[in-house]
Amino acid sequence: MFWQTHAVARMVDTHWPVSRMKATIAMKLTIGRLYERLAVWLKRPAAHKLASIWSRIELLLALIISKLLLYSRFANTRLHRRIYFDISRPDSLLLSNGQERFIVSAADKEIGKHLFISQEPYDFCKLELVIKLLGEHHKRRLLVDVGANVGSVCIPAIKRGLFLQAIAVEPEPLNFSLLTANIHLNDLGRKIVAHRCALGAIDGETLTLELSASNFGDHRVKTNAVGHNSRVNPSTVSVRSEKLDSIIPDIKADDTVIWIDTQGFEGYVLQGASAALAQRTPIVLEFEPRKMSKNDSYKLLKNALNRGGYKCFYNLERPIQIPYSNEALDDLYKLYLSSSHTGHPFTDLLLL
Repeated sequence: MFWQTHAVARMVDTHWPVSRMKATIAMKLTIGRLYERLAVWLKRPAAHKLASIWSRIELLLALIISKLLLYSRFANTRLHRRIYFDISRPDSLLLSNGQERFIVSAADKEIGKHLFISQEPYDFCKLELVIKLLGEHHKRRLLVDVGANVGSVCIPAIKRGLFLQAIAVEPEPLNFSLLTANIHLNDLGRKIVAHRCALGAIDGETLTLELSASNFGDHRVKTNAVGHNSRVNPSTVSVRSEKLDSIIPDIKADDTVIWIDTQGFEGYVLQGASAALAQRTPIVLEFEPRKMSKNDSYKLLKNALNRGGYKCFYNLERPIQIPYSNEALDDLYKLYLSSSHTGHPFTDLLLL
C-alpha cells in the first residue's frame, strides 16, 4: 500500500507542474493572438469597425431569437420556420423534416426556402396532375428528372410510389451535392441514379453555367445566342454535356416520363434525345418564351417535337388537351411572351 501511495505522490509532483506550465503557455499564446487581432482591428477604418460590430450584433440577435422561438408556442410552425430561415446565415445548411427529408441551403430563397418552410415538395402538384392526365395505361417505371436541383420532384415521386425508379440530372456542384445527400437521406440510393452533367445536343462539350446567387433553380447554361439573357458579372462554373440518348439508350415511351426544367435550354436538351423523341415519350417541360427567345431555343424545340411526331399537348395551367401543331404552339408562345399576359410569364406543358 505504501509503495502505491508513494508512486501517486511522485506522479503528482512530476506531472502536475508540467501540465500547469503547458496550460499557462497556451493561455499566454491565446492572449497574445487576441492582442494581435485587436491591434489589427484598431488600425482598420471606422466603417470596417462598425460593420464588424454590427455583424456580431446580428449574429447574437439571431441566436437569441432562434432560442426564444425554439422554446415558444410557435416552435416548428410555418412562422417559426420562416423566421428561422430568414435569419440563418447564407452559408448554413438546413434540414426540412417533412414526409421527405431535404437538406437545403439557406442562400436559396426559392426552392430551398419553400422546402424548409412548407415541408412539402416544390411543384409536386404538377407531377400529380401529369400522372392523372397520363391515365392508368402508363406503367410509370422511370422518371427522368432533368435539372433535378436538390431532388424536390424525383425523391417524393419515388418515395410515394408514383414511379419505380428515377434518373436525376443536375450540373451545378452544390445542388448536385445536396441532391445526392438527399437521395441517401431518404434511403433511395438503389432507386435513383444521379448524373452531374448538363444535357445537351452532343456528348463531352464544355458548357458555361451562369449561377444565380439567390435562386438555385435559376442557374442557366450560357449560349452563343445574340440575345442570351446573361446576368451582370455572374459567377460561373464549367459543366460537361451529355446527350439524353447516351444516358438512357433503351428508353420506352409506355413506362417513362421525361421532366425538363432547364431555364430556356429545353430545345438544346431535346436535340440530344432522338431515341426518346422517336418513341414519342411523354415530356413535361417548362415553357418560358422569354428565356427561349433569348437562347434561340424555341425553333430547336419545335423541330424536335415535329421529328417526334407528337400528337397533342396540355398546358398544365389550364389542363385541356390541345391537338399538336406548329400554329397551336406558336399561339401559346405569343400568349406567354406578351407583356399583357396577366399570369406568370411561363407555364408547363405535357407533350404526348
